[in-house]
This record gives sequence, C-alpha cells and structure tokens, in this order.
Amino acid sequence: MKNWFIVSMFILMLVVGCQSATKMPGEISLAPGANQVKAPWAGFNEGAWVEYQVLSPMDGKAHEYRQSIHQIARGEAVVVTAMKVNDKWEKMGMEKISLFPLAKPASKPSANETLRVGSKEVSCKVADMTYKMNEMSTTMKAWMCDEIPGGLAKREMGDKVVWQAVNFGLESKTPALAEVTEPKNAWAKFGKGSWVQYKILNPEDQKELQQKYTVVGVAKDKATIEISQLEGETWGKKSTSEVSLQPVLVQKNQGTPDTLDVAGKKVNCTCLEKSYQMKGMATMVKEWNSDDVPGGVVRKEMAGKCVLEVVDFGVSK
Repeated sequence: MKNWFIVSMFILMLVVGCQSATKMPGEISLAPGANQVKAPWAGFNEGAWVEYQVLSPMDGKAHEYRQSIHQIARGEAVVVTAMKVNDKWEKMGMEKISLFPLAKPASKPSANETLRVGSKEVSCKVADMTYKMNEMSTTMKAWMCDEIPGGLAKREMGDKVVWQAVNFGLESKTPALAEVTEPKNAWAKFGKGSWVQYKILNPEDQKELQQKYTVVGVAKDKATIEISQLEGETWGKKSTSEVSLQPVLVQKNQGTPDTLDVAGKKVNCTCLEKSYQMKGMATMVKEWNSDDVPGGVVRKEMAGKCVLEVVDFGVSK
C-alpha cells in the first residue's frame, strides 16, 4: 500500500486528537518583536467570541459556528467551538491556542480592505495564497483582521467564499471552565501490551486496510505506540510514534450514550457529531468514543460512510 506511513500518521491523529498543547516558555511578553506578528487570539479577554459561516465540502451548505475564549493562562487561550443545530449552539470541542507572537510571514498582504461584520466595519489585510494538493494548485484569499477574535474575517477558495465572519464581541458571559470540562487522556490508563486493531478506509484510494496500534513502552508522561499493517495474514510494515499521557481538558457530557459490539464485546460509548476544519472547509464527522478502548475512538463516520472502526482490542494494566 502506497504511503502507508502517511496514512498511519493520519489515522493516529484521528485517534489521538489534540492530546497535548504546545509547550510554552516561561512568562514572557506577548508583544510581537521586530520580525513577529500578533497571534490571532492574543489581545482579547475571556468571553471574547466570533460567529462565522463555513461552507461544507460534504453537502455544499453553509454551517454556522461560534468560537469563544473560556480561559486565558500562561500564554494560552482555551477556545471552545460550537455549531448551530436547530437554532441552538451545540458545543463541538475545545483546544488550547498559543498567544505568543508568530513569525512574520514571508509574503506581504496584497491590499487593505474594509469589511462589514455584523454591525461593525473592520479593517482587513488581504493575503493571496496557493496550496498544492495531488499536483493540483488551489488559490486562496484571506481577509485578516486584528479586531476580530481569531483574526480571520473572510476566506475565499477559488471563486467561493468558504469562511465568513458574521458577528463578534469582545466580552460575553461564559460558564466557568471547571463547569464544562474535565481532564482526560485516551491512552493514560492502558499499560504496556494494550492494543487496538482498526479497519480503516484509506483516504488515498478508498480501499480498506487494517492496522494495529500496540503500547510497547510507557514512561512517566508518554507512551510509545507501535503501528503495524496487515498484509495478507501477517502483520508487517511497522513504525512507532509517541503520544502524551498528560490529561487535557475535554468537554463534559458530550454526545449521547450508545453501545457497540466489538468482537463479541459490548462496549459502552458516547456518540458525538463534530466538525473538523480542513484548509478552511468544514467536514462533519460522527464519532463513537469509549474510555474502555485504547485510544478512545471506536468508530468514525464521514458523511455517513464509515472511515474507521475497531475490529478488536486488548487491555493490559
């Protein structure tokens, strides 16, 4: 199978998710230096928010999202993302985002432009970019704005608007972080020898393959995962990757309870629909997670098609 290692890393990212935040240096200034620019979420207080529409490549429809800062500490902001479903905001996930200055991009903005976002007019810098995917070039234009939390006012891909900020605010009432989050790690409670076997839809050629992820080493704050692929009736093509065992904050009470059958075992799961951002495009994913399975993920669907499913697993403490 071509590029099986790249596929393995892609699947590991799906399974592990954003397990660890970027390590930050000690308390230093968040002000950008001579060759730096302000981070997109820097300079905003807890409660700052932005609402935007994202064009989904799956159904061609625009979906509404909201991002807000729930906590700021040690040069990081905890940003919560929600999606509007039946006129209600449903929390989709959260991540820690660095507030430290970024390196100044090599390309300069092509123009300055004023956009109306909600009831406000904002000044934007317009940047043109080109992405290459499978030897195909895609042009993208972004309207960046320091006045908007997250820094992005609008994005076009080709001749389509794929991201559009529709409103924002600098303060709002948000629940305390401890009320909506809890610390978790999908690998922390599984000892050396624990394993999980997946049936995967290869994103490159849409063919099924099977991979096995085995914990081969456990240190204080990380685990070493061996990844092998089934070739005929034998496991070959092995590689290893390290995952953090540090707990991260995840949303409490997400999704609905469900039970899946895995190799004759009844596995208690939580079923959740969420959205992933891929190069400015929103992709809807349905996911079944369980604390009883190494890696946490039991099944994933994209646009109703199963792309990852646990075939079997074993647990060692």
